[in-house]
Amino acid sequence: MSPSKQSRTQLWQHITGNFRRGDRLKAKPCFLRFRSSKQTIIATVTLGIYVDIFLYGSTVIVLPFVLEEQVNVAPNDIGKITGYSMLAYGIASFISSPIAGLLADKAQNRREPLLLGLVFLFAGCIFLWAARSVPALLFGRILQGISAGFVWSIGLALIVDTVGFDEVGEVLAYADISLCFGLASSPPIAGCVLQKFGKNAVYGLVMAMILIDVFMRLFIIERKTAERLKAGSNSPSSGATEPDKAVLHTLEQPKLPDGSDITAVESKEEEKSYLEYAMILIRSWRLCGALVGTWASAHILQVPLFFFKSSTN
Repeated sequence: MSPSKQSRTQLWQHITGNFRRGDRLKAKPCFLRFRSSKQTIIATVTLGIYVDIFLYGSTVIVLPFVLEEQVNVAPNDIGKITGYSMLAYGIASFISSPIAGLLADKAQNRREPLLLGLVFLFAGCIFLWAARSVPALLFGRILQGISAGFVWSIGLALIVDTVGFDEVGEVLAYADISLCFGLASSPPIAGCVLQKFGKNAVYGLVMAMILIDVFMRLFIIERKTAERLKAGSNSPSSGATEPDKAVLHTLEQPKLPDGSDITAVESKEEEKSYLEYAMILIRSWRLCGALVGTWASAHILQVPLFFFKSSTN
């Protein structure tokens, strides 16, 4: 690699924090401590959740007008097509969530698959914005559902990697607050913008929020990567030096509430298959409670359709 190209590569790494084991750097990344701090990473994940839910809630407000004005759907069929769009979103999220989790576990870091989710989100917004047919609109909703699967699966995994099990409950409460705030704020905000400036302004607002989300996901540096960079570890994992091994050993590991190392517990459960873990989740009453809450939320978000039909009659 030529010196100029190497310099550009290192500049991009310093800006985005996309470092891999084996990369040789002349200096530490800018604002390394702040970019890898617990507060920054939690803020990034909660922002991603808020943007995802804001898009979900604002779509319910805009969708009837998109179906009528862009797709030329008859008023009597708007409720049915909206239901199909929600179904497409839910199925895509259901299928993509375990795939996103597998990608996150196989990748060298969580940031890359997390950014991939934003690509799906951006593409879904473009399809929804420019849709002129029902299949194109449904495809946009499928892309948005895939993005939701990536945001929730990988974002929550990144939180666990950052804070450990002793603080998971508190931090997940922040994620839940972001979810509730997104559900509560998106319909009135999208409705006001729609009334004053039109549906294009709503999509413009969503695109601006996505760009902010992109910046935050590029800005953060995972804790393990930051610890390695602080210690000056540049050797590949396959040929790590003794200092490098010491650094890897001293990395902050998530702890269970009793103070034991989670890696010791994971080693005992390695023999469990994916199906066994899925059955544990399916047998949980908490899952039933979550499904009931989601079912109620989906019906509440259909209320704007009633007012839309009332205004058109």
